[in-house]
Amino acid sequence: MDSLRTLLREAEAIRKKYSEAQEGGEKERLRERYKQIDETIHRLQAVSPSVTSVHSIKSNKKPRSEEGISESAAVDLVQLCETVTQDGSLSDEEIEQLRRWVIDHRSIGSPQIAFLHDVIEVVVADGKITAEERKQVYKAIEQVLPVELRKYVAQRRRMADALEKERVREERDAEREKARLAKELGSPLYVIDFMVAGVRYEGRERVVRHYVRDGDCVYLARDRKNKFSPNAIEVRTQLGLCIGYVPEEYAEEVAPVLDLGYPQRAFVKKILTGAKVPIPVVVAEIFNFNAPVDNLILEKDIPAKIARIPKRGGCSSFVLLVTFAALAVWQLLR
Repeated sequence: MDSLRTLLREAEAIRKKYSEAQEGGEKERLRERYKQIDETIHRLQAVSPSVTSVHSIKSNKKPRSEEGISESAAVDLVQLCETVTQDGSLSDEEIEQLRRWVIDHRSIGSPQIAFLHDVIEVVVADGKITAEERKQVYKAIEQVLPVELRKYVAQRRRMADALEKERVREERDAEREKARLAKELGSPLYVIDFMVAGVRYEGRERVVRHYVRDGDCVYLARDRKNKFSPNAIEVRTQLGLCIGYVPEEYAEEVAPVLDLGYPQRAFVKKILTGAKVPIPVVVAEIFNFNAPVDNLILEKDIPAKIARIPKRGGCSSFVLLVTFAALAVWQLLR
């Protein structure tokens, strides 16, 4: 028994060290050592079953009108309690197994059996067993066990609690890391907020006046044949009309990224109207390829460039023509 006490003391020391350990390697070493101790203690119990285990249960105080618990029942109870507490926690199935045994042996009149019966019935009354209620049943089992087993079983429970807390903490940390990575992945690599350059040239101000509004989606399209800058980036509308360029100081940084095909999204934040020509202010973002962001644009999705401004009257006439055609078809189908 001195050997058992020594092992229990070491197990308690390991539990305390485990809760304070920071490194994963140290915790793994402590877990392995605790497992070795647990297996050793269990072998000692199996090889040298203690007679006092039975007598400890039989000799507890009981009502005078009741007979004492039989030796076979005492052995059964000790073995059952040892079995269900093997891993330091209780499952619903193990609690139900213990409950059935207690009900079958309740007529014996043992205070220990009556105590376990009362605790278990309260726990299972609502048909749902919480983690805290499992601990209550486990502690009740500890109280009916012989003294030499009680410390051993309690040690298992405390270590199981420590491991469960560690598991919950690791899961929480993993979820936080996952959320952090998702947020990082969804964040743009580049964000540029700029006034479109070159609006006053080549009739682009007419395009802005007639075809650009606050909030409109626009596109950054590389102009690789531009004779003035190798970094030239057009700002193009959904119709494919060029309204100007990204200023060179931004283009120098963003052009190489666009050349690699990274996805983008851009919109007109506002249009400045205080000058001779309206100047769109654009916010553009460049993202990772696997960014969890909707409606990102790849280079292949950018509208083809249109050189001429479409006549507004022609567009209106086309819309009217389509409308009249639709009405005519509807009349025929009536």
